[in-house]
Amino acid sequence: MRILAGGSCLLTLLAAAPASGAAPSATPERRALERELALLRTELALGQGPDFYLRLDARTMRLTLMLKGVPLQVHAVDGFETGRPRVAFWRRPSPPGWDLRAHGGGQLEPPRERDRVEIVAPAPSPNGDAAALEPSPPALPPTAEEAYSVPSRYRIVFAGGVSVEVTATDGGRNRGLARRAFDGLALRLRDLQSALRPSPSGLVRIRLRMSAGDAALLYRSLPPAVHLVVVGLASG
Repeated sequence: MRILAGGSCLLTLLAAAPASGAAPSATPERRALERELALLRTELALGQGPDFYLRLDARTMRLTLMLKGVPLQVHAVDGFETGRPRVAFWRRPSPPGWDLRAHGGGQLEPPRERDRVEIVAPAPSPNGDAAALEPSPPALPPTAEEAYSVPSRYRIVFAGGVSVEVTATDGGRNRGLARRAFDGLALRLRDLQSALRPSPSGLVRIRLRMSAGDAALLYRSLPPAVHLVVVGLASG
């Protein structure tokens, strides 16, 4: 019975298929399925790799840090926009198929001030007394909240011209006014440099608005050279 049922389904599909030599019609449903298949292949390749990656879902408004297909951190996104930089009111074209492939080499702008804390053991006593055998415990390293100050707006820049700009929605500012002004000016100068290049580095910008807590956690814990995949965008 299973063979007969399978053969009946196969005959039905063959009957519904177009005649030999005729190209299948590119219906919206078919394009949507092809798009979903391409994204699934991209996510499968990332999940099988050794690198950390960000999965941005435009439907559920979630940004997830993942490794080996396992979610490590989930950040709620309050606002989501995509855009392309303009030069003299002229919009530069975005890379074709940018939203169907993964983007690697993600780096923070501005970068974190420090990425490693080293604990140095005390030097041995020159007299070799018993006190040297029981040295005093080293000082505890500072917590992430104490070690890293977080700008109210920052970017994660990926290879291939895609960047993610994160802004805290509820004013998460733990930097002074002068430092915030310097950070904003530095981002503007990078935009100007990119716009003046014959081959600009910034071609697609994704703007995210997140709570101060989520934005700070992402900034402090983002692994180096992270990857990005975007799902849930409307085709087009």
